[in-house]
Amino acid sequence: MGTSKTELKIFVASPSGLDEERDAVSKIAERMNQSISDSLDVIVRVEKWEHLIGSAGRPQALINKFVEDCDVFIGLIPDLNSRRYLSSSQVSNTPTLRYITHTSLSMSFG
Repeated sequence: MGTSKTELKIFVASPSGLDEERDAVSKIAERMNQSISDSLDVIVRVEKWEHLIGSAGRPQALINKFVEDCDVFIGLIPDLNSRRYLSSSQVSNTPTLRYITHTSLSMSFG
């Protein structure tokens, strides 16, 4: 009888414009699941805010719950020296910064 695998939940947060980087996280998780999942009895699951679209409830509250329940939080921040990304004042007002702050506070005060 097979054993159930431990699930490693990763939440990825970023401002818009980082789709390529966000997709890379998912591709790495897929490769890990294909190559080492069986030997470690672990499955990696990547969650992103867009997975919550259409869920009942307040979107921010749902995202906060995902952030609180994740095992790994990956916050992607754009290169502020690149003109294709947001300015530093725009980044400071993004949900990504709120997630990072929320996660930091959750981890600090547990």
